[in-house]
Amino acid sequence: RELLDAVKELDSRVMVMVITGYGTIESAVTAIKKGAYGFIPKPLKMDELEVIVNRALERHTLFRQLGVFRGLTLALTFRCHSG
Repeated sequence: RELLDAVKELDSRVMVMVITGYGTIESAVTAIKKGAYGFIPKPLKMDELEVIVNRALERHTLFRQLGVFRGLTLALTFRCHSG
């Protein structure tokens, strides 16, 4: 958990996957509340990891696109109000 805190402190946008051999419901809830994107208990199932990584990549793409659209909206709003 300390590593999760340190990573999120450095960059809150980083999507962290917690993979642990000591997975409990409580530790999963704590990790998610602290900002983990996913929580996978061992033994690791590659299909589960693949699903979570793909979702994280899709979310990352959506956030990037959202940033672009916000920038375009701001530019258009400024242009409309300035002339």
